[in-house]
Amino acid sequence: MTKRGGSGARPQQRARKTRSTGDPGTKAAPATAVPADVVPAETAGPGSEAVRPAGSSAAAGTAAPRRGRRWPAVVLPLLGALLLAGAALAYVLTSPARYSAEALVAVLSEDTDGAVSEPLTSIWVEIGNSDAVLDRVTDELGVSRSALDEGLTVSVSSSAPLISIRASTGDAERSAAWANATAEALLDEDDADRVPGWSLEQVTSAQPAQRADQPPTLLLVAAGAVLGALVGASAAQLLAARARRRGARA
Repeated sequence: MTKRGGSGARPQQRARKTRSTGDPGTKAAPATAVPADVVPAETAGPGSEAVRPAGSSAAAGTAAPRRGRRWPAVVLPLLGALLLAGAALAYVLTSPARYSAEALVAVLSEDTDGAVSEPLTSIWVEIGNSDAVLDRVTDELGVSRSALDEGLTVSVSSSAPLISIRASTGDAERSAAWANATAEALLDEDDADRVPGWSLEQVTSAQPAQRADQPPTLLLVAAGAVLGALVGASAAQLLAARARRRGARA
């Protein structure tokens, strides 16, 4: 008597056991749950959200503002330098011409050696800047005291212990007349109240200048550029500090 399915069922059971157990040395990796609304980038279709690395959008959002904040540190100092350098150049080009003239007076010893006294020279410079001398000059020239103070300088000469009387005005003849009139007033003061053993003598008379004074154009433009760059850099730092405070509040 033959048994049904006895020998035919055994291979199927063995196949099921082999399929279910698999390789005894390996373990199945746990399945990772993927949100339903997230689709891999390679299979993402229109209207679906592709998987992106974590933090990539935040990094891209912060990199752009950082690059945007750098422009004031470059543009503002350059703009300030150009503006102030241009202003200095415009001032030099538009300022009226000035003409200078200088008269020199020496304090000489009445001895035969003719030595020059440096301490007395400084004293006579103070006398030359006094009201007694300058008021006499204004009366003689018929000019105001403020105009004379602006255009006249009485000082010790830088090249020798001499009294330098320098006038600078918009007219060459006027400048020479102011310098010579001041030197003459100083000599009159010496005649009225002479220091024993010493006397004043005008060494050179002021002559009208042939050319106008040349202003230090390059120096003024360079100084304006440096100052403008510093102002622009300070403004850029203030803007950067304000942006950091806004970011901290946000």
